[in-house]
Amino acid sequence: MLKTIDRLMQFIKYAGLSARQFDLSIGASNGYTLRMQKNNASIGSDVIENILRTYPQLNVVWLITGEGEMLKGNEEKL
Repeated sequence: MLKTIDRLMQFIKYAGLSARQFDLSIGASNGYTLRMQKNNASIGSDVIENILRTYPQLNVVWLITGEGEMLKGNEEKL
C-alpha cells in the first residue's frame, strides 16, 4: 500500500519538479522529501500545510488517503 510520501513523490514527478526544487518551493530543508522516502517516514502536518499552501490544486484527501483524484477539480460530477 502506498504511503503519503509515495503519493507526494508521484505529484512531484507529475509537476515536473526535482525533489530539490519541490523542497525549496515549500520551504523544507534540502533533501527533505528524498529522506522521508528513503526512511519510509511520515510527513508532518506542518509540511502538509506548506505543500497545500504552495500547491492548492493538490487534493489533500488523495495525498493523505489515496482516495479520489490527485488534483482538485478532476473529480467526476455526480
